[in-house]
Amino acid sequence: AYGFLGRSAQDQLIKMVKTEGYDVAVGAARGLANSAEVGASADVAVGGIFDLWKRKGKPRREAARVYVRMASRPTRELVEYLTSASRSVEDADLHPIGVEGLCTAAGVGNVDARRGLSSAADDASVEVRRLVIGCVADSPASSKIAAAVAMKLRKDSDAGIRAEATRVLAQTTEKGKVSADVAASLVQLLGDEDREVRLIAVRAVAALGDDAPKEATAALVRAFERGDEAEKLGALRAARALGAGDLVQLAIVDASPLVRMGAIDTAIATGTAAASSISSALSDTDPAVRRAALAHLASEKDKLPADAIDRALALAIRDPDAAISLLAFTTLARIAAKDVVHARLEAALRTRSESDRARAAAAALGLVERAAPGAVTLLAPLLDDPAHDVRAAVLPVIAVAYAATNSPEQLAQMLRSSENHAMRRLAATAAFLVLARTDAGRDAANTALAQISDKGPALARMNARLAQGLIAGNTDGLAFLQSITP
Repeated sequence: AYGFLGRSAQDQLIKMVKTEGYDVAVGAARGLANSAEVGASADVAVGGIFDLWKRKGKPRREAARVYVRMASRPTRELVEYLTSASRSVEDADLHPIGVEGLCTAAGVGNVDARRGLSSAADDASVEVRRLVIGCVADSPASSKIAAAVAMKLRKDSDAGIRAEATRVLAQTTEKGKVSADVAASLVQLLGDEDREVRLIAVRAVAALGDDAPKEATAALVRAFERGDEAEKLGALRAARALGAGDLVQLAIVDASPLVRMGAIDTAIATGTAAASSISSALSDTDPAVRRAALAHLASEKDKLPADAIDRALALAIRDPDAAISLLAFTTLARIAAKDVVHARLEAALRTRSESDRARAAAAALGLVERAAPGAVTLLAPLLDDPAHDVRAAVLPVIAVAYAATNSPEQLAQMLRSSENHAMRRLAATAAFLVLARTDAGRDAANTALAQISDKGPALARMNARLAQGLIAGNTDGLAFLQSITP
């Protein structure tokens, strides 16, 4: 309230600071700070509070705290006092108070306050250094000072400070090209004693990309060898970002399945022993690793030699895990030459083994996606296969092929004309379910099915109504139809 009274009120408060005892002087100093906040002269307020500052000891510390309250509107003299507090050789308790004020002033753009913070990074007190690095880390407006402070504190004896400094340096990589000193420091931090520091550093090194120093690869290898699973995965990500495949041979034999899967990613991304890594993964003891290798064969086929793909798939098709074997066969059907796929499937479908025929029928989905008409020719005879499991396996696959090669009217005719063939009737019904997966197909399927359910042959009407119910219920209709395969 005194602030509204102007200079005369400030003069009265200044007199109190000079002449009154400690408690009154502190109250008057706070009043001067309040007067500046409501519009009175900030310079006069700072000068008046200086009379409390001159008393040293507890009064000076209280004066410093009042200056901190005024730091959001810093004057030159105010920043000088805060800087002096942060460096005081007489009273170390002033240091954290001064740093707090400098942090506030730096946050509103005061250049002198930022320089003061940088100097305070050398303080002997861990508490003060923590305040400094925490301040610059939270102040996006002072990125240059933040990087300078972080460079000073990256080797601090306190692990928490080193981690925060590393995080600040890592943030600089998100803003474009970094200096050679910062890049080299991040690489050095890969070998820090603290795990959190190493994790932050490895992410930052990955962000460097082509700007990473040449020593980065060797440092990543050392970090991988000493790290736990999370660190090893981070090192592999960084290696991929840098295009360095040196970790592949270490990672592909690591104890962790996740790391071995990461090795496949790195091998393919860096072009380092990709074929041998895939082969090794397909022989892995962990099914998840083998499945990951198959997924890479399908998605990265252009990065691998054709003969390497053929050998890998031949190995995977013989996998003892039936699901992986099927996935390998399906992958073969998706990526191998069509004539090769057709020949392999045809041979498998003629085998005496029911399980082999069922597996080949399910795997033919890969061929359907590429050449549906040829797949129909290959699969249609399986509707009469003597084995129930083979007929159930082929049903969803041939349904996709029928939906891809026939119009709704043709599917309707297929359903009507299959009154004496339960499997063909079921296959036509399943094709309508496949057709209904899109909005346009759903409308067309419902229109055709409505006509059959109204005027079609007796068994066709039953199947049409069943299909309408499955479509309306948004259920897994194909799985249901498989379960009622005769």
